[in-house]
Formats: sequence, C-alpha cells, structure tokens
Amino acid sequence: MEENEIYKSDNFHDIYLHNLEKHINDYMFMNSPRGFEQKERLCTVFKLTNPVERVCYESERRSNIIHLFAEALWYLKGTNSLDFIAYYCPAMKKFSKDGKTLLGSAYGDKIFHWLGHLNQWDCVYKQLLEDKDSKRAVINIRNPEEMEIEDNIDATCTLSLQFLIRDEKLHMFTMMRANDVYVGALSDVFAFTFLHELMATQLNIDIGDYYHMVSSTHLYKPNYEAAENLVKKCSKRETYSYHFPKLPRQDNWKDLNVVFEYEEKLRLNQIHLSIEEIEALNVDKYWKQVVCLLNIQNEITYRKKIEKESFNYLLELYQYMIKNKFASFMDE
Repeated sequence: MEENEIYKSDNFHDIYLHNLEKHINDYMFMNSPRGFEQKERLCTVFKLTNPVERVCYESERRSNIIHLFAEALWYLKGTNSLDFIAYYCPAMKKFSKDGKTLLGSAYGDKIFHWLGHLNQWDCVYKQLLEDKDSKRAVINIRNPEEMEIEDNIDATCTLSLQFLIRDEKLHMFTMMRANDVYVGALSDVFAFTFLHELMATQLNIDIGDYYHMVSSTHLYKPNYEAAENLVKKCSKRETYSYHFPKLPRQDNWKDLNVVFEYEEKLRLNQIHLSIEEIEALNVDKYWKQVVCLLNIQNEITYRKKIEKESFNYLLELYQYMIKNKFASFMDE
C-alpha cells in the first residue's frame, strides 16, 4: 500500500484537483461501507499555505458560493437548526432524524455550545491570548456518545480543530475521520479555513498555514464520471485572475451579528434589500458582499430570478461564481 505524501500548495483549487486525480487513478481500496461503493485512500494530508484561497475556481465544478458562505455562517451562529442550512442546501434534510435538527454535521452547536454549555471558541481564544506558545487550543467536534445512536444517519466526520501560534502566525489543524473528496471537501475546507481566518483576525495576528488530515478520503461511485471529466478539463490555479477577498483585520463578531440578523430575515422572506440598503449597513464592505449574496439567494428562492442591481454590486469573483452556478436565474 503506497504511503501518502503531504501535498502542499498556496491554493485549494490545485489541492482539490490533485486529490480528485489521486482517487481516480491511484486509489488504495475499493469498498462499500453501508452499501455505498467508493474509491478510497488512507491518511490524506495537505498543507494550504494561503488559507484565504479556499475555493475551486473551475467553472466546470459550478461551486455554490452562497452555500459555502451560508454553511460557515451556520457554524458561527452555533445552531443545529435544519431550517437554516436546508434553505441553502435542501439535500441536508435527509440527514435529520427529527426533521428539525442535525446532530453530527451541526459543528457550530458543538463549537459554541458543547453539551449545552461550553463555548469552546472562547476557551481557545482565551488560551491563545494567555499563552501564545500553547499546544492546548483544541476544539473537539465528535461526541463519543454518537456510538450509542442506532442507524446514525448523521455521523460527525470532523474530530477536532487545533490552533497554534508560531512565529507570530496562527496555524490551524483539522483532523477528520472521513472526507468526501468531490462534494464534502469543497464546503469543509471553505468553512474551516474561514474559521481559521476569523480566529486570526480576532487575535489580531497574521494567518498561517492550514493543515487538513483525514484517515479515510473517498470518492463515491455516483461522482466517478463527474470527477474524471473535471480533472481532464480543469486548469491550474495560475490560469485564473481572481483572488478571494480577505476578512477585515478587526474583531468581526459585531459585523457577524448584523449579518446573522439579515440572514434570518432574508431566509424567511421578511425583507428584500435594495443596494442602497445594503450600502447603508454599518458593517465592513466584506460583510456587505456576503449580505448581497444572501439577498441573491432570497431572489432565487422567492422571485426565481437574480436582479441586475444585486448581481452588478458583487465583486467580480462572486459574479463569476454566481454565473457558473445560477445562469438560468440571471435577469437578462
């Protein structure tokens, strides 16, 4: 059995394509856990030296930038509500036993309300403030009590998140028991590097390297053909002119609370925002762009079209990604 290397890149785009290619052409095992055929590799590890570059830019992949941000916001709000995430990703409904909550994949509930009372995020932040050389800044995600749940349809994939400050930079280490390299990795890496960057801004230090370590990475059979086509057609990151925006160097929680307020109102169709109203929000321009993306999801869901003024307000990168994913909703 071939040993995996630690693959390193300054962008997730190239890492994503590399991991897909390895699972197509150089997989270690073919098996069917719970009846789902997959090509599997063990001990997949990669190092992302610029965690801000957290997306796959290829138009063929049609990444949903709204869903990517929404999942990160879902974690940061600290909720296990199905309604929140299912609005952006209806497929999540199949992982809820009670039709109201998610247990395994609701990482935010575990991060901010472990066992109903412990805010692990605050604990890690305080630990790093008190001792910048600490090795104890760890957020646990998987609850061992899951093993007692019969026919668990939402088993936690992520085990822990660890933060280390070295050479005045914040490094982050994600440990996972399993990761789907075609679907899950896109949203997981986006969300975890977003948490990484957010913690760095809260600590007011530079962001360092992001490490992603997985015991079992896998490519499921329904995605074999799509993954093969993607690897054949995709170009390296250097061929794209876009750059993912950086979070403002500030404690972003005040702005985040405003975003949470408007996210809920837009999701429930209680409001629809004009560009003038978005511009008037008392948040950084970074977060105004996120609110505009959430506003566009409101238009897609309830109006069945993306309005020109909303689209034109977006950064060029976000326009590119919205066109790739939602061309049929574009207001011509």
